[in-house]
Parts: sequence; structure tokens; C-alpha cells
Amino acid sequence: MSSRWSLSRWMDRFVQRMVNRAYETRELQRRADTSRIFTLFQIREAVRRQGLDEIVDELTIDTTTFPAVEDQLQFNEDYAREQVMTLIQRRDLPSFRVVAVPSVIQDAGIGLAIHGTAVPGSVVALYPGRSYAPADARKIPGYPNISKDNSFLMSRSLDEYIIDAKCYANQRKWEEINEWALGQYVNHPPKGMHPNVILCPVQLDTSAWSRLTMARVPWVAMTYAETNPSFTDKWLRARDPPGVIRGLALVARRQVSDEELFLNYRLNPRSAALPNWYHDPEPHESEKRWALKR
Repeated sequence: MSSRWSLSRWMDRFVQRMVNRAYETRELQRRADTSRIFTLFQIREAVRRQGLDEIVDELTIDTTTFPAVEDQLQFNEDYAREQVMTLIQRRDLPSFRVVAVPSVIQDAGIGLAIHGTAVPGSVVALYPGRSYAPADARKIPGYPNISKDNSFLMSRSLDEYIIDAKCYANQRKWEEINEWALGQYVNHPPKGMHPNVILCPVQLDTSAWSRLTMARVPWVAMTYAETNPSFTDKWLRARDPPGVIRGLALVARRQVSDEELFLNYRLNPRSAALPNWYHDPEPHESEKRWALKR
């Protein structure tokens, strides 16, 4: 009896160590993403200080002076919000624009391209959609295979919020509401090419915003009505009253100019349902992102 108890206890401890190690691995990737975005924003700031619209010479960024990761995270949140607000409020707009066009990838359909030039660290597009908290993921119709018939799902690695852009796949509708909310058309890079944008989490406090401004916000915070039987699907749009909304933006990883934009989808490398066209340009990052996840 004692040997069985000891083995069970050992197994429990082993599993817990594996879970802790996986959490630490995912946390390392989260920190790496945070520092990458912070570096990109620092490059953009350096270009702006020179009064330029593009990089003309090599820039030197002193990474030894970078603050702690949590401080970088706060900077990223504020800096991304500042850029996103210019696109929502249509003030001080950048000289470039994004458009949905036929992709250069064979049989890929529509892609997202930039017209003009954006320096690294520029928010080039918004990824629209319904925003679901991690606690509500199990209540999304189709769980746990919610991605089976939906290729528009993106997860914020920062806090695991899910952004579902499937309901916003109507290009004409969003071009009329917010011409920057076309991130749902960004494709994964084909083999031999590298991603030129990265996902950046965005958080907005809309509690004091006007209806006119809210109309251009491309995210809807979703909550689940546990007890109210009057709602047939029990999902509520959490915009009334307005509050904190979490979303995603596409940030340039390098200088991009008159070209198609590509985002590493970072699909689970251990999934049995990976599409035939998918290849991972950064497998080490995907392994960390999906550590101990199925």
C-alpha cells in the first residue's frame, strides 16, 4: 500500500514539475515577444526623433539600457495604444495604408498588402473581432474544436484572450467602418519567406468614449450570461456600458514597403490537424508558445 502511495505521490510531483516547466517555457516566449516588440518600438521612436519616414541608415539601439520586462510590457501597452488611437480617431494618420488584395501565394485567396513604407515598430493594421476571455473559451460553440471550421481565430499569448475575426470577414463592411481593420486578411508566409509583422496586444479603456469613436473600434468584448434565460445563445455584447476592450494589432517587424504582409500563425506543432500548406519559419518559438498544450 505504501509503495503504491509513494508511486502515486511521485507521479503527482513529476506531473506538477512538468506543468511548472511548461509554464516557465511559455513565460520565456512571452518575455521574448515582449522584448522584441519593445525593441521595434524603440527603433520607430529613433526614426521619429530624426524626423524621417523610413530608415536611411543603420540604427544602433543600446539594449543594455532596456528596462525590466514588466516595464517593457507597460511601455508596449501605452505605445501601441497611442498608435491604435490615431487609426481609430483618424488623426495624424501615417503616410502608408493597407489594402486587401489577391495574395502572391498560389491558391491563398485574399492577402493583406501595404502601400507606402512603414518603419519597424509601426502598427500597420488592426486585427478585428470578438474578444473572449480565457474563462469563457469552453463556452464558445464547438469547443474544444472551435478552430476546426474557423481560420480567423487568434490568441493573445500575453493573457490567452481569443480574438475571433470570422464574423468580420466582410471586407467591404470594415473598409467602410475602419479602413485599418483588415488584419484578418494577413497570410502565413510561404516556404522560403519570413514573417514581416508580429501580433501586438492592445488594451483600450473606452468608458469615456463617444458613440462616434466607439463605432470605429474593431473589437467587441464578449461576456457570457450564465443565468438569464431570455438570451437564446447567452452571449452578450459587453459594450454597454463600455469598458476595457482587448484586441490585437499587426506591428511591422522590419521596414515594409509596397509588399504583402505575412504573419507567423504559430500553430501548435503537435496538432494532428496542421494544414498541408503550413510550415513553421520559427519552430523554436512555436515549441515554447505551445509547451504542454494539446
